[in-house]
Amino acid sequence: GTLALVWVASIIEQTFPIWIYLLIVRSMNGATEGWMLWIVIPLLLFAARLPITLWGLGVAEGGIVYLLGLFGVPSGEALALVLVGRVVDLFAILPGGLFWTELTRRRTLE
Repeated sequence: GTLALVWVASIIEQTFPIWIYLLIVRSMNGATEGWMLWIVIPLLLFAARLPITLWGLGVAEGGIVYLLGLFGVPSGEALALVLVGRVVDLFAILPGGLFWTELTRRRTLE
């Protein structure tokens, strides 16, 4: 039961970035199709989460330019897509910075 629950939660967690990139593509009026993102974004997330660079910088950008290039998407559009995605990620994690002092204070008291 727990394994099935974790599997479902993982699938749901993996769809959020796809939907975010889909909204970004729609707002940019790009040539990227939605079905392309369902293929490219999971591969991109896998590569970006490998512990070879900080926050997957460079890996994600190069990966999406290469993978979307296989579908005929211009490299400038693919790079713009991933850079806007990085900005969205940054704004999503910024509220956590409000709790940084609380987290570090608790660590020093233990």
